[in-house]
Amino acid sequence: MNDKQRLIILLCAVALIGVLTLVIVTNPLAQDEYMDEEMMMMEQEGMMPGVGIAGRGGVLTWEEHPMPEELTMPYSEWLAQEGRSRAPIPEWYVLQEDGTPKKYTPAQWYQLHTIYEGVEAAARERPTEGAVGGKLLDEVQTQLVVQRQESELPRPIYEAGLGDFYFQVTYPTYNIGEVTQDAVTISLDVIMRVKESLSRSYGEFVRKKLAPYSNPGPNRADFYVVTYQRSYWRPYHFKLLPSTIAELNRLWGGNTINLELLDRADEVIASSAQSAGHSAETINHIAYPPEIDLNPSHQYRTGAQLIDFAGNKLQLHNIHGWRYSFRFTISLQQLARLHKVRVQFLDTEQEVRSENVFVGTGKAPFAGLLGGAGGAPGGPGAPGEGFEEEEMMGPGGAPLPGVPLPPGQQVAPAPPPMPGMI
Repeated sequence: MNDKQRLIILLCAVALIGVLTLVIVTNPLAQDEYMDEEMMMMEQEGMMPGVGIAGRGGVLTWEEHPMPEELTMPYSEWLAQEGRSRAPIPEWYVLQEDGTPKKYTPAQWYQLHTIYEGVEAAARERPTEGAVGGKLLDEVQTQLVVQRQESELPRPIYEAGLGDFYFQVTYPTYNIGEVTQDAVTISLDVIMRVKESLSRSYGEFVRKKLAPYSNPGPNRADFYVVTYQRSYWRPYHFKLLPSTIAELNRLWGGNTINLELLDRADEVIASSAQSAGHSAETINHIAYPPEIDLNPSHQYRTGAQLIDFAGNKLQLHNIHGWRYSFRFTISLQQLARLHKVRVQFLDTEQEVRSENVFVGTGKAPFAGLLGGAGGAPGGPGAPGEGFEEEEMMGPGGAPLPGVPLPPGQQVAPAPPPMPGMI
């Protein structure tokens, strides 16, 4: 490139810079002229320039009004008033340029003091981290966060398993050999069962809650959860913190079953409560409740034991749930008032989560059980209404102790014991 070409390029650049400078300088002037013309037109039409015009063409200004002197104070006076120690507030907030104390309101001093007091505390607590220690500290803090989150799991898991239970109460029975003029002891069984909707969904809910926190390693305990999926039960294995399992046991272990005897006016005649016998294993029992044997082969049952409190037939075979036996010793006057029963399921905070009330029937069969003394209506030792002949026989057709034999029937001799049996 020769000198002539360089000169041409230089002149073009100077000309371009000049044009750009002219545009920049003249454009604001054009805007001012346009604004002046607009304001003149507004004045001719009788309109006064308002806020909008001032905002578009005028210059923004502001004024600062200091707080009244009687509402301000220096920092030292505020510290004495509040009884606080001095915080490391920079001097330009505390002193004027000539060294005299600045005065702020108590609220302003409070904000400054709180900010710099926190900065000082954080500086004291923050040690100088090493290359190795800093990395390990991050890992440990992550583990602490995970442990804290896992420690919050038991409560929502426990809460989701409450409230979907229902009950059956057996008809009250008594031992005719223990009846006195003052009192009688009656027995009732409470059968607690779980609704199918909860039984089918609860295990999968628990599995999803626990899965992110299960990991092998030291200080981890085994925990199994049974879920119901596609018509079959499937177990899952988790490794959880022992504290998590202990908290699940504590929550479920606090459940209570309460049974109340009521009269027609819903007045409580007597009440009794007992532990529900639950634990962390109850999570699996909800998916597959334990089986209750209400009709063992070595026992006979009266007609009253075949119905519930409301007079409905009891399903004695293949019952799954929880069984609780209650005994009440009440006076004959209290017994005469018995009309209803109320059964409640209470959580670990003793709040009612499930409740059923049953109204009894007066047409139940004879409810007395045979005892060593006394007898039922109809003759000494006679079973009374509700018994059937097969119910009065023990295993193998042998008569039960205390049961009179029909006329002409004799007791068959007992068969010899099998080898190896006592």
